[in-house]
Amino acid sequence: MRVQDAALGVKGAVRRVERNQTAPTRGRRTSVVVMTIARKQLGSTGERIAARWYESEGYDVVAMNWRVAEGEIDVIVRREEVLVFCEVKTRNGSRFGTGLDAVTVEKQRQVRMLAYQWLRLHPMFGVATVRFDVVAIDVSTRPIEVQVVPDAF
Repeated sequence: MRVQDAALGVKGAVRRVERNQTAPTRGRRTSVVVMTIARKQLGSTGERIAARWYESEGYDVVAMNWRVAEGEIDVIVRREEVLVFCEVKTRNGSRFGTGLDAVTVEKQRQVRMLAYQWLRLHPMFGVATVRFDVVAIDVSTRPIEVQVVPDAF
C-alpha cells in the first residue's frame, strides 16, 4: 500500500490510500479517502453555524445530518410552509476554492434525490414549497463568513 498526504486548508490532512488492486468490472485502481478527525470537526462546526443562522432568521431546525445509504442531507429547516434542504460547505480559506464551487451538478442531483426520500419517509411535513439552499462558510475570516444562497438549485 502507498500512502500520500495531501495538505488541506484545515489542520490535519486527508490520507489517500491506494491499493494495487483493480476493480473487477472497471479495471481501475481503487482509492479510499480516509477523512481526518479535524476535517469532520470542520464540517460539523459549519453545519452548526448554518443551523444557528437559519434559527436567527426564524426557521426551525427539522433535522441535521440525515443519513441513508445513498448520502446525507446536512441541514433541513422549516419556516411556515417552506421546507429547506441545505447543503453546507465549510472551508478554512479559499486555497482549494470556495464552498460554493464544491456543489457540483452531481451533488445537486444527489441532494434532490435524498430530499425526495426524506419527504417520502416524513409525510407529516406536507409543505407547499421545497427549496434547496447552499451555505458556504469560511472559518478563516474574523468574523466567520457565512454566505447563504437561497434557491441555489
